Amino acid sequence: MLRHGEVYAGIALAIAAGATTALSMVVQHAALTYPGRAMPARLCGRTLCDVNKNAVWMLGLVLYGVGTGVVYSFAGLWIPLSLLACLFLTMLAFNLFFSWYFLGEALTWPKVAGSLIVLLGACMCAIGASVGNPGVPTDFSSDDVAALFAAPLGATYFALLVLSVLSTLGAILVHERTYPLDRVAERPPPAWLESTMAVMYPASLGLDEAVAHLTLRCMNAMLSQCNRGGCSHPIFPATIVMCAVSSVGTVIWLRIVFKRFAVTSALPIEYGAASAADVASGLLFFQEYKSFALWRYPLIVGGVALCLVGIQVGRMAADKAPASELARAITLATVIDPGKPASPSSRGAHQAAPAAQCVPPVCGDGDGDQCEAGGLAPPCSQEPPACSPQTAAGDAQSSLRAEPGAGRPPLRELRQPTRSRRIAPLGA
Repeated sequence: MLRHGEVYAGIALAIAAGATTALSMVVQHAALTYPGRAMPARLCGRTLCDVNKNAVWMLGLVLYGVGTGVVYSFAGLWIPLSLLACLFLTMLAFNLFFSWYFLGEALTWPKVAGSLIVLLGACMCAIGASVGNPGVPTDFSSDDVAALFAAPLGATYFALLVLSVLSTLGAILVHERTYPLDRVAERPPPAWLESTMAVMYPASLGLDEAVAHLTLRCMNAMLSQCNRGGCSHPIFPATIVMCAVSSVGTVIWLRIVFKRFAVTSALPIEYGAASAADVASGLLFFQEYKSFALWRYPLIVGGVALCLVGIQVGRMAADKAPASELARAITLATVIDPGKPASPSSRGAHQAAPAAQCVPPVCGDGDGDQCEAGGLAPPCSQEPPACSPQTAAGDAQSSLRAEPGAGRPPLRELRQPTRSRRIAPLGA
């Protein structure tokens, strides 16, 4: 049975793992979506930002390895996986703070309320899984791990988890081949498919991380008993291989997901799926349910449910805009001049022009709908003399890579029209 000091140390390490991982996500997203010299100096310093954005991405990758590998592993040696998963989910609150502090993202009420709900759910899980020291086993020999994989409940759960990862991965690979990110302007996906993939991409990543967490916990538990013969079973090298494959897949998938989708919209889905799967892994695969009294289940399950509710509340603001950053730029460019992308020369002309640009209104087709402004700048007058389609489209493209506070509104202000077929051309 674990001592209280070890449980408290595991809780502190789980929260630290969440904070480190949240910081790594912000760093990697900035490296993937900002040009090298446009990255916020507060995030990486001018020296590092000016060298190469790949160096910043590598820094984020190292932080990710420290958070999800080193700190997470030590926390897992002292607390149950169901408790670790809930505490690790506090990374969403840390991500909200880091995104605001380093990238200048807005602190909207849905995001703040969602983070507070997630923290409340994590506290419920912590109370249910730690108060009274329920004595959940955290050390497993290789024979114990082999028995867990061979148990009907454990084998069924692990097979379903891996099958979920492979099925979503196959669908995403087809989507990447059909609608590659570098050609999305030529052939944008349908709106319903874009919305579906905005959930499937990060959810698939979260399930892959759940496989990595499960196998990592098995590997660490066996390593802690190697001096007592805990690594003698063939399941030990097999677990190492599964952990390595899922971890490498996570690293590759991170770059794909966060290049296509914003952190604030993808991260809650990713770790909502990962945390729910981790709690299920603890209760079902590692059979932690045998150590919990009945009164603990409402707190643990209710805490997980509350975390998922908080995630959805936090996404309410993100759902009002297209999930893909490139799609948002293309949407705005289409509003301004359908079928006529901005040229490099027009983008350069815009960078030298004053920041005050105008965006024509998006109007209906005569059935009584009201017009609304495009959202990037004040609406044009009836006869805008100084606003050309090329210049405004260039503004849409360049604003994606603009540093917050650099004279142009941030990306979050872009809005998609409700029905693209109603877009009125200039001069209409």
